[in-house]
Amino acid sequence: MSDPTITVRLPPEKRQRLTEYAAQAHKSRSAVLIEALDEYLARRARAQHTDAMNRELKRLAKLEREDPDLAEFYGERGNDPSGDPW
Repeated sequence: MSDPTITVRLPPEKRQRLTEYAAQAHKSRSAVLIEALDEYLARRARAQHTDAMNRELKRLAKLEREDPDLAEFYGERGNDPSGDPW
């Protein structure tokens, strides 16, 4: 059984670039688009993870400004109150 089909509308110049690249890479246009989508989604996932980490760092910096004793506490125990640096 084949995978479900999805239709994508491309401007003629993008379709031509896709066709030329696929031929040069010895891949189908579908394979090129799947690879591009996989790379894009992985990049977005990393960006979302980085954004979440940055929000947490800002939250901790704010807490530290509000309670300077936290800086000493984190310095003694690592980056996390549980002692786990991650």
